Amino acid sequence: MKGMLHRTGRILLRVLPSDFRRRYGDDIAEYFHERSREIRAKRGWIGVLSFWLRGSADVVRSGVADRLGRGNARGTEPSHHSFDDPNPMSALLQDTFFALRTMRCAPAFSFVAVLTLALGIGANVAMFSTAYDTFFKPLPFENPGRLVMGQATFDGRVNPWAAGADYYDYRDHNDVFDGLAAIMPFGRAYTITGADEPERIVGTAMSVNLLPTLGVSPHLGRNFLDSDGRADAPDVALISNRYWQRRFESNPDVLGRTITVNGNPFTVIGVMPAGFRFLQDVDFWRAMRPDRDAASERQYHNWLLVGRLVDRVTFEQAQNQFDVISNQLAASYPETNYGKALLLTRLHDVLVADYRTRLYVLIGAVGLVLLIACANIVGMLLARAPDRRVELSVRAALGASRGRLMGQLLAEAMLLSGLGGILGTASAIWIQRVILGFVQLDLPGVEGARISLPMLGFALVLSLATGLIAGVYPALTGARGKLAEDLKSGSRTTIGAGTRFRSGLVVVQVALSIVLLIGAGLLIRSFSLVRATDPGFNPSNLLTASIELPRSLYPNGSARIEFFTSVLEEMRSAPGVVSVGTINHLPIVSPRNTFPVSAADRPEENSTVFLRSVLPGYFETMRIPFHSGRDVDDQDGEGAAPVVVVNHSAADVFFPNGNAVGQRLTVHYFDEPFDAEVVGVVGDVRMRGLNFEPRPAVYMSYLQRAYLGMQLAVRTVASPASATGVLRRAVRNLDPDLPLAGLVTMEGAIALSLSERRTIAYSLTLYAALPLLLAAVGLYAVLAYYVSQRSHELGLRMALGADAREVAAMIVRRGTLLIGLGVSLGVAGALGLTRILRQMLFGVEPTDPVTFVGVCLFVVATALTACAVPVWKAVRVDPMVALQAD
Repeated sequence: MKGMLHRTGRILLRVLPSDFRRRYGDDIAEYFHERSREIRAKRGWIGVLSFWLRGSADVVRSGVADRLGRGNARGTEPSHHSFDDPNPMSALLQDTFFALRTMRCAPAFSFVAVLTLALGIGANVAMFSTAYDTFFKPLPFENPGRLVMGQATFDGRVNPWAAGADYYDYRDHNDVFDGLAAIMPFGRAYTITGADEPERIVGTAMSVNLLPTLGVSPHLGRNFLDSDGRADAPDVALISNRYWQRRFESNPDVLGRTITVNGNPFTVIGVMPAGFRFLQDVDFWRAMRPDRDAASERQYHNWLLVGRLVDRVTFEQAQNQFDVISNQLAASYPETNYGKALLLTRLHDVLVADYRTRLYVLIGAVGLVLLIACANIVGMLLARAPDRRVELSVRAALGASRGRLMGQLLAEAMLLSGLGGILGTASAIWIQRVILGFVQLDLPGVEGARISLPMLGFALVLSLATGLIAGVYPALTGARGKLAEDLKSGSRTTIGAGTRFRSGLVVVQVALSIVLLIGAGLLIRSFSLVRATDPGFNPSNLLTASIELPRSLYPNGSARIEFFTSVLEEMRSAPGVVSVGTINHLPIVSPRNTFPVSAADRPEENSTVFLRSVLPGYFETMRIPFHSGRDVDDQDGEGAAPVVVVNHSAADVFFPNGNAVGQRLTVHYFDEPFDAEVVGVVGDVRMRGLNFEPRPAVYMSYLQRAYLGMQLAVRTVASPASATGVLRRAVRNLDPDLPLAGLVTMEGAIALSLSERRTIAYSLTLYAALPLLLAAVGLYAVLAYYVSQRSHELGLRMALGADAREVAAMIVRRGTLLIGLGVSLGVAGALGLTRILRQMLFGVEPTDPVTFVGVCLFVVATALTACAVPVWKAVRVDPMVALQAD
């Protein structure tokens, strides 16, 4: 046992510098042996193991300092020798091992420091991964840099959807694209029948050359052919990989099979690759044909254009040619194309445009969090500097150069940063899931939260940079001064510059916290105002659902009207149901379907309005008030004169000088414009969402314009969910092949429309709360250190007659000075930076005084709370103890 202890001591000596081992190796090995025997007698082998792990740190603290005063056991005098290892790698390992032992000796400090850095690094790594996927990762298409999106413009304003007939002209009259394709930019619900249960899937239409233009081939089967895009072509379809797996159980024999879509047979010609998506997430694609979807019209804009530039053709050359084509179309079709053009933009730039502001705000927020975390770590390291002064003096006396001491201190900061980086990277996946949850990136190739090489590389670089930022100044401060004299005097030197620097860090932390909290406050206040906005109807106890009738089974208006009126009659007699209404597009749930409308006597002054079709009882169900006139009723049928109900905004636009009831409007409905009499005026409804102002809306009678797809609103006495089963049975009794889709409460739909705004506001608040907490801790540390360093002065003042109130005032004045400077700088920064939030705000200006004052008061109250403990310690200083301690 004695030999084992002796050998263990020699093994642990290897972490010490080589010159030091040669001089003191035998004595230290003997020291290990003796100490281990003593510890084993008292604490057993667990205590011995703990002593071995502390290893040479105990030697330096317990043995070496004594030898400097009395000489070593062999009677030699201590001498100044080199403490530096000539091998840089060996020195680095020694510094790292010593830093680990130092962290073990201060577990609370190490835990707080690593956790602080992990939060900052983890948030930034997650944000980088999201930003990289958005802004830098190439689109998953062949040669994506040559892909271009064409967006329609009207008098220079981007629409951005183009007309189908214009697309065919642009496609056929240019020579700068290898291919110019079109896709309908929104998905539509399709009913699939023929299996055990009918189901609804989302699909869209695209030109036959879209996939070749993108450079995508099906996983199974073939692409569309040119012949598939003719008006008389048989219906064929491509299906998604996931729908193939779910519906057909990945059966390769799916090719050539027929599926019934909205009552029409479609032949499956291909299965798309796994994960393919473009512009929207759909399971079904059909070919664009001139006889569908207004594809041969110029006044209806339903298509986005995507092209691939020919090699060696620049964007400028392509844009010039398309400007010429646009001018030719304007000359040939002045009624529909005057002032219309096509703007060419890189596809990637268009796809990420909607996310730039939100991501830039979050990038700035998490970057500030990391800066504040670094500032807090610097302050914590500087606070420890006086306590480690004797240790550094011992190392200097043993021969360590200032460079080696700086390296040791920097190694500790780098180790803290490295551990924080590991923990932060591990948590970055979870943080990225949170980010993607509210940013909701709808981009091709974005696969969700995952670990990637760019993410790991950024985490490594960020951890190293954070360690340098947090460690350089404390290392420079700790290694300067006359360390040998500090050892002789046994005192701990106070560095005024370090104190000032730490105070400056607190000011910066408070300022950055102010900026973040004001930004978060503006978004939260904006969200509160949006949520409190009146939508124009009563959403409580309201269940919504949608039904799409197949054209083949319901070819005319009378069959459609009979179906929906039967559903309404059965639902109205159901227990717990107050009323039922139906409309082709519910507000907020389905905010589209606009058409040009004009006053009948001024056809040239048309405005784009929301055009809706309703059955009698819809306004009563939604609780939309009537201002004048009446609702559409059963007398407004197919043989009666067309009637419409308009909202207040439409009445003001078309009839600003008189009562709208009895006036006539011209509705430019596809190729069937018609005049209708206004029979009623109702209140405004926010169709697109609570954060959008009401726009003109015109409501037709469904008995005169019967759509295939309609949405139901069911108002109930109790919870809306109670009507779900009744509604399903009512639809199944009338047509068992019709699926019921979109079952959601109106309150749920409104909450979903606000989810992104709510999450951004709350997330930014969370990002701001952490820096404020760190700033409060930093302020506490500065004042506590200030009190400890001036305890002699405080004792003297109290001995000379100063009371506790005067002492407390002195500490509070210092804290108030730091708080005031931080708040002033933060407000100045917020006035400039919060302007980038303007487009994300609703009902609030970027300089909202309520938010600014409220945040400042909150920060001041938090900071003053952090001053309480140092003040309490200051007033409890015993004058006699303080004077005797000097």
